[in-house]
Amino acid sequence: MQTKDDRNNYMKAYMKQYRANLSEEKYKQYRANENQRKRMKYHAMSQEQKQQHIQKVMLYKKLKSFKNE
Repeated sequence: MQTKDDRNNYMKAYMKQYRANLSEEKYKQYRANENQRKRMKYHAMSQEQKQQHIQKVMLYKKLKSFKNE
């Protein structure tokens, strides 16, 4: 892998194969771990950071719902 494009192409092929072989139990475990990590990150935030995070999420959902209508 000499260039960035070589690495990107390799990772695309790897992830395509990984997703094809991913079982439902493994996927659920992965999502549970990811959700736990996000909860821990959120609870470690200060009150101001939580408010900023909430505003960012609300804006994202508003923009996302507008695009999907």
